[in-house]
Amino acid sequence: MKTSWLCVTLLPLFLFSCALPEKQCQWKDNAPEIQRVAVHSNVTVPCPSFSAVEMVFTLHYKNKFASVTYANISYVSNSEHLGSGMKHYVNIKDNTTHFVLFNVTMEETALYTCKAKKSYPPPLVQIQEEPQTIVIVERHECVQNCQRLDPPANHLPLWVGFGLLSVYSLIITCIALSLRFRLKREDMTSHDYMNMKPRTRRKKQGIHHPTNLSWYNETANGTAVSKKLPSKGTPV
Repeated sequence: MKTSWLCVTLLPLFLFSCALPEKQCQWKDNAPEIQRVAVHSNVTVPCPSFSAVEMVFTLHYKNKFASVTYANISYVSNSEHLGSGMKHYVNIKDNTTHFVLFNVTMEETALYTCKAKKSYPPPLVQIQEEPQTIVIVERHECVQNCQRLDPPANHLPLWVGFGLLSVYSLIITCIALSLRFRLKREDMTSHDYMNMKPRTRRKKQGIHHPTNLSWYNETANGTAVSKKLPSKGTPV
């Protein structure tokens, strides 16, 4: 709403300045450039081209002015009311010139007119070209009311670290299992009973009686006596 009122105020002022007798304004050809910029941004205001050995460029705005004198394009002889928030540049390739407003605020919304005149060689000649620029500094709602949105965090290092930790854990687990199986195998081979042959199962055999000896028990004296029994065909 405030921006629209600024446009309505500045445009009639420009039309009124064109209606003055000393001004020869052609609205269709010399319409001012309108630049809408955000707060704390930089603005470029065009100026006439550099066409002499020495020229003076003056920027008019809000009953104020700032001027700078150039000699041989690159040498600045003096400047007036040119603070740190404003600087004039000359492009050596095509001799175009412009002012730059740095870190603009809401108070710098205005109609800017850049004028130039030739100071050397004489005579002093005023350049007819006077570029005009309407600078409208806007304060967006998000700048005042919205919370600052931080850029999304980069989780790539976290995922890389997690992947390396997982691979390391897997390798350690495999090594631990391999050592466990190897130690268990060595323990089984070094057991005392592992080298013994398994006991073979005896076959069922009948009862074998002795051929020459016959065992019997005598109760006399509580001792067991063994006597040799006579074999067959032997006289008793």
